[in-house]
Amino acid sequence: MRISVVLLALAVAGCTSGSYASGHASATAPRYSVALVSVQVMVPSRTMEAGSSMLAHIVVDNRTGHAIHANGCGQLFELALGSDSYPAQAGWPACLQPLTIAAGKTSYPWTIRATYDECGGTGNPPLPACLPGGGAPPLPTGMYRVVFFQSSNIVSAPAPIPVRVTPR
Repeated sequence: MRISVVLLALAVAGCTSGSYASGHASATAPRYSVALVSVQVMVPSRTMEAGSSMLAHIVVDNRTGHAIHANGCGQLFELALGSDSYPAQAGWPACLQPLTIAAGKTSYPWTIRATYDECGGTGNPPLPACLPGGGAPPLPTGMYRVVFFQSSNIVSAPAPIPVRVTPR
């Protein structure tokens, strides 16, 4: 069940959700040494207010000396905020397109939101009611983790980053 927080609103209508284990979305082995490609997740703060957002960065260091070509849809990487009660899950639009990571360092901005990604539905447990105007309600306060996901097996996933969601 998708009750986790997906950190970037997907810009493509008609998307589908995919649940991927952290750092593993594809069984395809890369055609380069994974030791030459690394990723770092940079968050500006380890705390955020319920309902707020902050801009994080996914920094990929491609030291292979050439561009890496992978398949994705809109982007290759995502971050999701999750906890023991709300598992982090990624969601990609239902499309497949070739994407390129240039040689050298590339930074991908990502907005982390301390809100539910779904509301107003039934489920187990039930989804919270939507805010007036249809917006997603804030997450409950507590400890969460920023988790890295990738649409293709490109890099070794970094450890999740703890983030405390505080009251408004």
